[in-house]
Amino acid sequence: MHHPALRRSLHGGLPLALAVLLLPLLPLAAFILFPDLFTKYIPFFEKSPPDLEFVQKPEALGLGNNRLELRVHDKGAGIDEITVRAEQQGRSYDLFRQSFPRPKPLNQEVAIDFNPKELGMREDAVRIKASVFDGSFWSNGAEEQFSSRIIYSRPRVEVLTSQHNVSQGGAGLVFYRIISGEIRESGIRVGEKEFIGFPASLLGQEFKSDPAVHFALFGVPKDFKSPPLKMQVFARDIGGNEALAPMYFRVRNVALRSAPIKLTTEFLADKVPELLPKHFAEIGTQPPSNGNSSDPQALSEGFKVINESQRAINDKRIRTALKDTAKERLWEGTFNRAVMGSPTSSYGEQRSYSFNGREISRSSHDGIDLAAVANTVVRAANSGRVVFAEELGIYGNTVLIDHGFGLSTLYGHLSSITVAVGDRVAKDDQIGRSGMTGLAGGDHLHFEVRLQGEPVTPIEWWDTRWIREHIDERILSMAAGSDGL
Repeated sequence: MHHPALRRSLHGGLPLALAVLLLPLLPLAAFILFPDLFTKYIPFFEKSPPDLEFVQKPEALGLGNNRLELRVHDKGAGIDEITVRAEQQGRSYDLFRQSFPRPKPLNQEVAIDFNPKELGMREDAVRIKASVFDGSFWSNGAEEQFSSRIIYSRPRVEVLTSQHNVSQGGAGLVFYRIISGEIRESGIRVGEKEFIGFPASLLGQEFKSDPAVHFALFGVPKDFKSPPLKMQVFARDIGGNEALAPMYFRVRNVALRSAPIKLTTEFLADKVPELLPKHFAEIGTQPPSNGNSSDPQALSEGFKVINESQRAINDKRIRTALKDTAKERLWEGTFNRAVMGSPTSSYGEQRSYSFNGREISRSSHDGIDLAAVANTVVRAANSGRVVFAEELGIYGNTVLIDHGFGLSTLYGHLSSITVAVGDRVAKDDQIGRSGMTGLAGGDHLHFEVRLQGEPVTPIEWWDTRWIREHIDERILSMAAGSDGL
């Protein structure tokens, strides 16, 4: 029985039969004659290797889980397989391996958590290798690697100051010594918040003889509640291993004032149409269709967004700006009030906002409001460096001054700003004028003190005696070699 085409060829159709038989060979012939066209326009035949990179290349790996992150990209046939392994003393340890079905991805992010001790790896040098192959005819491959080392020995740290009497919402100072370890960062952990420490040698020549001594300014949350808050000095080495040292402390509880605030239609109609569009522009979304409406429901909903969502965004920007703190003490002595006005609100007061007899939002006050005559000159509370000077949502026109070692002050609702980022200011230098920008209902200054971004009560920093007893005398005591009391 013959194939129909072959049967026709036997009756004089030889050319047609040859064409049928040679047809499958045409792509191969085209590939041989025009290889560049195939590799350029047909992904399966492309010859470009994938791209891969480690997001970070840790100089050391420690006890517990260590994370490696890898980014892979292929612009042709897609990613076929990714492998990550560790090599140490002639042995190979598989950390990750994954193959991908078709259609194969062009981009892939890989996160690997592994414990080197559980894998049987030793405290020694190690090489981490990642390889990737694409899904093309050629199986193009690429490799990325880096050298690291494994550290299993935990660092050691001890607390030097013996007593830490602090207030709810207040500040404190701790001294400690790093006994051993290649330390990446250290400080004090108050609850979940870490306050990074600094070498005490930065405080003066008297500490130069012992480079292991460190200190940290820290704050106690204003919403501190039972169960008892944990405070521990920590030291973390380059491999992520951590040492903890408990410290003695006593927190004086402070009653936070409740502040019910009745909002008026006039206030909401003035502030919501101004601030709400800016909020949505900042987060990159369209405001609701009734966002600028004078409808009471729309005004109350808009205020809630501004007071809660925009407040959180502003707080994040403040903390980001304050990460760039000077590693020196720029301030000296008592902090002055930036304006000579009386407080009209208290730090930490718990505000509830109502409109038309219904509560619509809540917030906690992070500073103190100081009354001011319109356009009163606002002065720097102490010497420092300006790290922020522009409009900031609910705070309006705002200035942030870094005073070194994580200590900073904030000046909000200004009508005008007379300083710029990078300016060095002395105590009592003019930085602007008071106003009612942002979410302010009248001309006043909103004043904050922060430690590494965390708000603390300004009252302590206005108090000459508190600064002398809790900061200056503690530093002098440590310099003299006593326990700091």
